[in-house]
Amino acid sequence: KVLLQELSRLYQAFLKEESNPLPDLPIQYGDFAIWQRQQLQGDKLTQEVNYWKQKLTGIPPLLEIPTDHPRPPIQTFKGNNCTFKLSPELSQHLKTISQTSAATLNMTLLTAFNILLY
Repeated sequence: KVLLQELSRLYQAFLKEESNPLPDLPIQYGDFAIWQRQQLQGDKLTQEVNYWKQKLTGIPPLLEIPTDHPRPPIQTFKGNNCTFKLSPELSQHLKTISQTSAATLNMTLLTAFNILLY
Protein backbone atom coordinates (compact mmCIF):
# COMPACT_ATOMS: atom_id res chain seq x y z
CA LYS A 1 0.00 0.00 0.00
CA VAL A 2 2.80 2.44 0.93
CA LEU A 3 4.64 1.70 -2.31
CA LEU A 4 1.58 2.50 -4.42
CA GLN A 5 0.89 5.71 -2.48
CA GLU A 6 4.47 6.91 -2.89
CA LEU A 7 4.57 5.90 -6.53
CA SER A 8 1.35 7.81 -7.13
CA ARG A 9 2.72 10.93 -5.41
CA LEU A 10 5.93 10.73 -7.42
CA TYR A 11 4.03 10.27 -10.67
CA GLN A 12 1.77 13.24 -9.96
CA ALA A 13 4.81 15.41 -9.20
CA PHE A 14 6.49 14.20 -12.38
CA LEU A 15 3.44 15.14 -14.45
CA LYS A 16 3.49 18.64 -12.94
CA GLU A 17 7.28 18.82 -13.38
CA GLU A 18 7.68 19.31 -9.63
CA SER A 19 10.51 18.02 -7.47
CA ASN A 20 10.34 14.89 -5.33
CA PRO A 21 7.43 15.37 -2.87
CA LEU A 22 8.50 12.55 -0.56
CA PRO A 23 10.26 13.36 2.72
CA ASP A 24 13.88 12.30 3.11
CA LEU A 25 14.27 8.94 4.77
CA PRO A 26 15.58 9.08 8.35
CA ILE A 27 18.09 6.35 7.51
CA GLN A 28 19.79 5.57 4.23
CA TYR A 29 20.99 2.19 2.99
CA GLY A 30 24.60 3.22 3.61
CA ASP A 31 23.75 3.79 7.28
CA PHE A 32 22.21 0.33 7.50
CA ALA A 33 25.25 -1.24 5.82
CA ILE A 34 27.58 0.42 8.35
CA TRP A 35 25.39 -0.76 11.24
CA GLN A 36 25.28 -4.29 9.86
CA ARG A 37 29.06 -4.37 9.38
CA GLN A 38 29.49 -3.29 13.01
CA GLN A 39 27.08 -6.01 14.20
CA LEU A 40 28.75 -8.77 12.20
CA GLN A 41 32.19 -8.92 13.74
CA GLY A 42 34.13 -11.46 15.76
CA ASP A 43 32.17 -14.43 17.12
CA LYS A 44 28.88 -13.27 15.60
CA LEU A 45 30.42 -13.19 12.11
CA THR A 46 31.99 -16.60 12.65
CA GLN A 47 28.62 -18.02 13.77
CA GLU A 48 26.83 -16.61 10.73
CA VAL A 49 29.47 -17.87 8.28
CA ASN A 50 29.46 -21.33 9.86
CA TYR A 51 25.64 -21.43 9.76
CA TRP A 52 25.55 -20.75 6.03
CA LYS A 53 28.43 -23.11 5.31
CA GLN A 54 26.45 -25.86 7.05
CA LYS A 55 23.21 -24.99 5.23
CA LEU A 56 24.93 -24.88 1.83
CA THR A 57 26.90 -28.11 2.30
CA GLY A 58 26.07 -30.62 -0.39
CA ILE A 59 24.40 -28.25 -2.83
CA PRO A 60 24.91 -29.16 -6.48
CA PRO A 61 28.01 -27.69 -8.09
CA LEU A 62 27.80 -24.96 -10.68
CA LEU A 63 25.68 -26.19 -13.57
CA GLU A 64 27.81 -26.50 -16.68
CA ILE A 65 25.57 -26.48 -19.74
CA PRO A 66 27.16 -27.74 -22.97
CA THR A 67 27.01 -25.24 -25.80
CA ASP A 68 26.27 -25.95 -29.43
CA HIS A 69 29.02 -23.66 -30.73
CA PRO A 70 32.00 -21.70 -29.37
CA ARG A 71 31.12 -18.45 -27.68
CA PRO A 72 32.53 -15.19 -29.08
CA PRO A 73 35.41 -13.58 -27.19
CA ILE A 74 33.27 -10.50 -26.51
CA GLN A 75 29.80 -11.04 -25.07
CA THR A 76 27.11 -9.38 -27.22
CA PHE A 77 23.92 -10.21 -25.28
CA LYS A 78 22.23 -10.96 -28.61
CA GLY A 79 20.17 -13.89 -27.47
CA ASN A 80 16.99 -15.52 -28.55
CA ASN A 81 13.79 -16.47 -26.81
CA CYS A 82 11.19 -19.16 -26.96
CA THR A 83 7.60 -18.19 -26.28
CA PHE A 84 5.00 -20.72 -25.23
CA LYS A 85 1.72 -20.78 -23.33
CA LEU A 86 0.73 -22.97 -20.45
CA SER A 87 -2.78 -24.33 -20.39
CA PRO A 88 -5.15 -22.77 -17.84
CA GLU A 89 -5.33 -26.14 -16.05
CA LEU A 90 -1.54 -26.41 -15.73
CA SER A 91 -1.30 -22.78 -14.62
CA GLN A 92 -3.87 -23.39 -11.89
CA HIS A 93 -2.10 -26.56 -10.79
CA LEU A 94 1.23 -24.72 -10.55
CA LYS A 95 -0.42 -21.95 -8.50
CA THR A 96 -1.90 -24.56 -6.15
CA ILE A 97 1.50 -26.25 -5.73
CA SER A 98 3.05 -22.86 -4.97
CA GLN A 99 0.42 -21.99 -2.37
CA THR A 100 0.63 -25.34 -0.59
CA SER A 101 4.42 -25.04 -0.52
CA ALA A 102 4.35 -21.46 0.82
CA ALA A 103 6.20 -20.35 -2.30
CA THR A 104 5.57 -17.87 -5.05
CA LEU A 105 4.71 -19.03 -8.55
CA ASN A 106 8.06 -17.62 -9.66
CA MET A 107 9.87 -19.79 -7.10
CA THR A 108 8.01 -22.89 -8.32
CA LEU A 109 8.78 -22.18 -11.97
CA LEU A 110 12.45 -21.48 -11.23
CA THR A 111 12.65 -24.77 -9.33
CA ALA A 112 11.13 -26.64 -12.26
CA PHE A 113 13.59 -24.95 -14.63
CA ASN A 114 16.51 -25.84 -12.37
CA ILE A 115 15.34 -29.48 -12.29
CA LEU A 116 15.06 -29.47 -16.08
CA LEU A 117 18.62 -28.16 -16.47
CA TYR A 118 20.03 -30.54 -13.88
